[in-house]
Amino acid sequence: EWVQARWRRPPVYVQLGERSGDLPGFRVRAEVTGSEGQVTELAEGEGPSLRAAETAAAEVALLRIDRGELG
Repeated sequence: EWVQARWRRPPVYVQLGERSGDLPGFRVRAEVTGSEGQVTELAEGEGPSLRAAETAAAEVALLRIDRGELG
Protein backbone atom coordinates (compact mmCIF):
# COMPACT_ATOMS: atom_id res chain seq x y z
CA GLU A 1 0.00 0.00 0.00
CA TRP A 2 2.83 2.40 0.86
CA VAL A 3 4.49 1.81 -2.50
CA GLN A 4 1.23 2.37 -4.36
CA ALA A 5 0.56 5.56 -2.38
CA ARG A 6 4.11 6.86 -2.92
CA TRP A 7 4.55 5.97 -6.61
CA ARG A 8 0.90 5.45 -7.59
CA ARG A 9 1.82 2.02 -8.96
CA PRO A 10 2.13 -1.44 -7.47
CA PRO A 11 5.57 -3.04 -7.22
CA VAL A 12 6.64 -5.64 -9.75
CA TYR A 13 8.82 -8.65 -9.06
CA VAL A 14 11.65 -9.43 -11.46
CA GLN A 15 13.05 -12.96 -11.38
CA LEU A 16 16.84 -12.76 -11.03
CA GLY A 17 17.68 -16.42 -10.82
CA GLU A 18 16.54 -19.97 -10.27
CA ARG A 19 18.34 -22.87 -8.59
CA SER A 20 17.67 -26.48 -9.39
CA GLY A 21 18.89 -29.72 -7.91
CA ASP A 22 18.72 -30.69 -4.27
CA LEU A 23 17.82 -27.16 -3.08
CA PRO A 24 15.65 -25.56 -5.74
CA GLY A 25 14.78 -21.94 -5.23
CA PHE A 26 14.22 -18.52 -6.71
CA ARG A 27 15.67 -15.04 -6.34
CA VAL A 28 13.64 -11.94 -7.18
CA ARG A 29 13.87 -8.15 -6.95
CA ALA A 30 10.91 -5.95 -6.03
CA GLU A 31 10.90 -2.68 -7.96
CA VAL A 32 8.57 0.10 -8.97
CA THR A 33 8.64 2.33 -12.04
CA GLY A 34 7.91 6.00 -11.47
CA SER A 35 5.72 8.20 -13.66
CA GLU A 36 8.77 9.40 -15.62
CA GLY A 37 10.09 5.88 -16.21
CA GLN A 38 12.71 5.78 -13.46
CA VAL A 39 13.03 2.38 -11.77
CA THR A 40 13.42 2.24 -7.99
CA GLU A 41 14.74 -1.03 -6.61
CA LEU A 42 12.97 -1.79 -3.35
CA ALA A 43 14.52 -5.07 -2.19
CA GLU A 44 15.58 -8.59 -3.13
CA GLY A 45 14.41 -11.89 -1.73
CA GLU A 46 14.98 -15.62 -2.03
CA GLY A 47 12.76 -18.60 -1.40
CA PRO A 48 11.99 -22.20 -2.33
CA SER A 49 9.19 -21.03 -4.63
CA LEU A 50 8.65 -17.93 -6.70
CA ARG A 51 5.85 -16.87 -4.38
CA ALA A 52 8.07 -17.31 -1.30
CA ALA A 53 10.85 -15.26 -2.91
CA GLU A 54 8.37 -12.47 -3.72
CA THR A 55 7.10 -12.52 -0.13
CA ALA A 56 10.67 -12.34 1.19
CA ALA A 57 11.40 -9.34 -1.06
CA ALA A 58 8.22 -7.61 0.13
CA GLU A 59 9.18 -8.17 3.77
CA VAL A 60 12.65 -6.68 3.20
CA ALA A 61 11.07 -3.71 1.41
CA LEU A 62 8.79 -3.11 4.41
CA LEU A 63 11.79 -3.18 6.75
CA ARG A 64 13.57 -0.64 4.54
CA ILE A 65 10.46 1.57 4.58
CA ASP A 66 10.27 1.37 8.39
CA ARG A 67 13.95 2.37 8.62
CA GLY A 68 13.38 5.33 6.32
CA GLU A 69 15.67 3.96 3.61
CA LEU A 70 13.06 4.38 0.88
CA GLY A 71 11.50 7.73 0.47
